[in-house]
Amino acid sequence: MGFKTRLKEEISYQGILLKELASKADVSKRTLESYVDARGRMPAADVAVRIAAALGVSVEYLVTGQDSRFPSECKKFLRFKNFVSELDSLSDESWDKLQPLFLAMIAQEKLTYLQKNKTKVQGC
Repeated sequence: MGFKTRLKEEISYQGILLKELASKADVSKRTLESYVDARGRMPAADVAVRIAAALGVSVEYLVTGQDSRFPSECKKFLRFKNFVSELDSLSDESWDKLQPLFLAMIAQEKLTYLQKNKTKVQGC
């Protein structure tokens, strides 16, 4: 996954329009489009810095998918970013209905894991 894909994902994740990002990053919308469309051009370093700053991420993240600003124990949670974004978009009523389901599923997974591992330990 490269700069273009990460940039598109971050724009989608934040729910920001290209024209809004272009304004915040002080680049034209057309230029920004050239970074996310089929051409997938790489911006100049100064432009990449402005885009990253406007999105609140690092250039390192947009280029490599890594971000040295996060401690290693926090990086494992980045894979849940899109899921959390979807949960955050739920109404309070929907969340109230779904939360018990999620917690029950997690509890069941933990129980299954413990049962599998207990069998392995006893079989030693």
